[in-house]
Amino acid sequence: MKPYIVYILLALLCPSCDKTTEAMRIIIENGLDTTISIKLFPKSEYLGKSGDFYCVQSNGSGSSETEFELGFDTLQSKTQEWLYTCLDEINTSPTDLVAKIFDSIHIIVPLVNDSLLIRFLPSGVSGYNDNLFTNVSAWKYEVNNYDYPTQITTTYEKAHEYYFIVSEDKFN
Repeated sequence: MKPYIVYILLALLCPSCDKTTEAMRIIIENGLDTTISIKLFPKSEYLGKSGDFYCVQSNGSGSSETEFELGFDTLQSKTQEWLYTCLDEINTSPTDLVAKIFDSIHIIVPLVNDSLLIRFLPSGVSGYNDNLFTNVSAWKYEVNNYDYPTQITTTYEKAHEYYFIVSEDKFN
């Protein structure tokens, strides 16, 4: 009988276990009509031992590849990638967070007879008009709410998301 009482008490108390966290997220999105290749150069403290993965969350959990492609058709491919999620410094600007995590970011855009290499660095940019390291207005800001249910409880997240959208009108 005692185990049943414990389960009943847990069931009654679990709704109060739900919690809300806040996070800041930087996201890169493909706004073109072609697939693009992205190569990230994380700072050494975020880079994995193999050099092919880097830490994607401020709490040290999760990793992602430093090279990936973003498609252009949301039904057929992934068009955006979460670059980093910060759980402790949510009031940081996206430019400061990018500069804290990455040394540079390269994007290869295939063109008709060639390809365009866009290089983003804290000191400047080549092939593009906006620098994601220095131009805060280049980022689109949204607040999104997510819920992550488990068997016993649900964690709610209020995400401050900054999107850097690669678009053709910014090529130079």
